Order: sequence, then structure tokens, then C-alpha cells
Amino acid sequence: MEWGAYLKDVLDRKYTACFHTFPSYTADPDAYLYRWFHSKGAWNTLGFNDPEVDALLQQGRTNPNPTLRREIYRKAQFRIAELSPAIYTWRTRVASGQQSYVKTESVTPLRRYWEYFWLDK
Repeated sequence: MEWGAYLKDVLDRKYTACFHTFPSYTADPDAYLYRWFHSKGAWNTLGFNDPEVDALLQQGRTNPNPTLRREIYRKAQFRIAELSPAIYTWRTRVASGQQSYVKTESVTPLRRYWEYFWLDK
């Protein structure tokens, strides 16, 4: 199915269930959680709306203290899990085995792309 048509059907609630990825390209939980789970989040295709989650995500987004942010986002994630607006599966973006001469500048759970590799041979 063409992507635009699929998204229109999802937003029109044509399906009772759908499968698509929820990517985040940063370790900051705000980049992921606010988009998908705040009632006014840009990618809230679920139509999820919970005042407690909204308040926690707003607090996390505006609090500069890393220790407090960690606790705020922990509470938000537990609340989201409790309400279960989505069922998550897991898959890896890239799986690879490599020789010792294949080098990389960084590999993290959020980033493993081939443009950051080179051969030292």
C-alpha cells in the first residue's frame, strides 16, 4: 500500500490494529514520548489522550534537571504501559557480523548505520 494512503487510513481509524515502527533517533525520551503519546503530539496516530501522561511529558520537556527528568519519564512510561495504547514488538534495524578490520566511530542501540564504518586493512 502506498504510504500516504496507509497513513490516511490509520488516521481515519479504518483499522482496529496496524503495524508500523516508532523510531527515535536520540536517547532523549522527549523526542519519542511526546510525539507519540502527548494528546497534541505530532505523531499521535493512536489518538491517545491521558491528562496524567500529558502533564508528565510537559514536565519532562521543561525540566532541565537530569535526575528529575529521569524520574518524570519513568513515571510517564509506567503510566503509558499501564494504559497500553499500543502493543510493542521488537526488531533490529541492522544485524551484522564483522571482521576485526571493520571499524566504526560509534555503535549504539539507536545508531548503527553503514556510512559510519570503514575498513582498516
